Amino acid sequence: MANAAKNRIPKRNVQKKPAKASVSIGKELDKGFLSLLMLMVIIAVIGLFSLIKTEIDYTIAIKHYGFSQGYIGHMGIAFSSMTSNLRDMILESDTAKISKLNDQLEANKATMNEYLALVKETATTSSEQAIIKQIEDTMTSFTDTYTGVITKAMENDDETAYKVLSVASTNYGSTIEKNINKLLNFNIKQCNATITSAAIFG
Repeated sequence: MANAAKNRIPKRNVQKKPAKASVSIGKELDKGFLSLLMLMVIIAVIGLFSLIKTEIDYTIAIKHYGFSQGYIGHMGIAFSSMTSNLRDMILESDTAKISKLNDQLEANKATMNEYLALVKETATTSSEQAIIKQIEDTMTSFTDTYTGVITKAMENDDETAYKVLSVASTNYGSTIEKNINKLLNFNIKQCNATITSAAIFG
């Protein structure tokens, strides 16, 4: 019995980790998880706002600039056709044909005013609105002046008709053409800037 007692291996005292340490580790894990969750939420929110801004920018680019560039192009064509109608009236001696050219002139004028109104609806900046106002005002003066061309053309007074057309073209026609081109270039510039912004955030 004595030998058995001697050969008995003494039990080691196993020290248990304090419960407090386990709680501390759990809290740290919770903090880490919450931090990660917060980061993911922030990234998701930023991504959502970027997506929304990209969509808005592309919508603006299409609605306010994409369509309006076509409208401005139609304006330029219509105005060019108007000046051609006036020149043809001077060259024509048949009053019936001059009257027909006058009808075409009025149709082209209506087309230009129609597209000018559409461009006006899409204008979002004061610069665009200022250019459009200049076109409107100059167009009124041009219309008032070219009526003299029609009158003299109907009378076959080509020399006087040509002089009146020269005044109308110099004082008003060239200004309208310049402002149409200016509006188009401004529009293209704004469209490119908006698309670039959308591409950056997208």
